Amino acid sequence: MTTPTIDVKRLKDAVRAGYAWPGGYELAYIATDGALLCNDCVKSNWAEVLCGTKRRDGSGWGIIAITMEAVDAECTREMTDGEDYISYCSHCNKEFGELG
Repeated sequence: MTTPTIDVKRLKDAVRAGYAWPGGYELAYIATDGALLCNDCVKSNWAEVLCGTKRRDGSGWGIIAITMEAVDAECTREMTDGEDYISYCSHCNKEFGELG
C-alpha cells in the first residue's frame, strides 16, 4: 500500500486558508501516524510539519491528507447510528464541532 502524498504548495495554501471553499468547513489534517490535527496545530508546528511532509521521516508530523470532515472510528459509529458526532485534534484536543 502506498502512502498518499501531499504537495507542499497545496499544504501551504490549505494552512493559509484554514477553511474549505466552498462550504467554509474547517480543514483538518491527517498525519503520517494517523493523528488528526487542526489548522492551528499545523501552523504552530510548521517547521516539524514541513520537514515531516517533505522527508517522510516517520516523525509523525508529516501530513498525508487534508480533509474537510474530521472523522475517526468513533465518529463513524455515531454517524451510522444517527447521532451527532464530534472530533478532536490529537495534539491540542480542540473540538472540531458537528460535521454532518
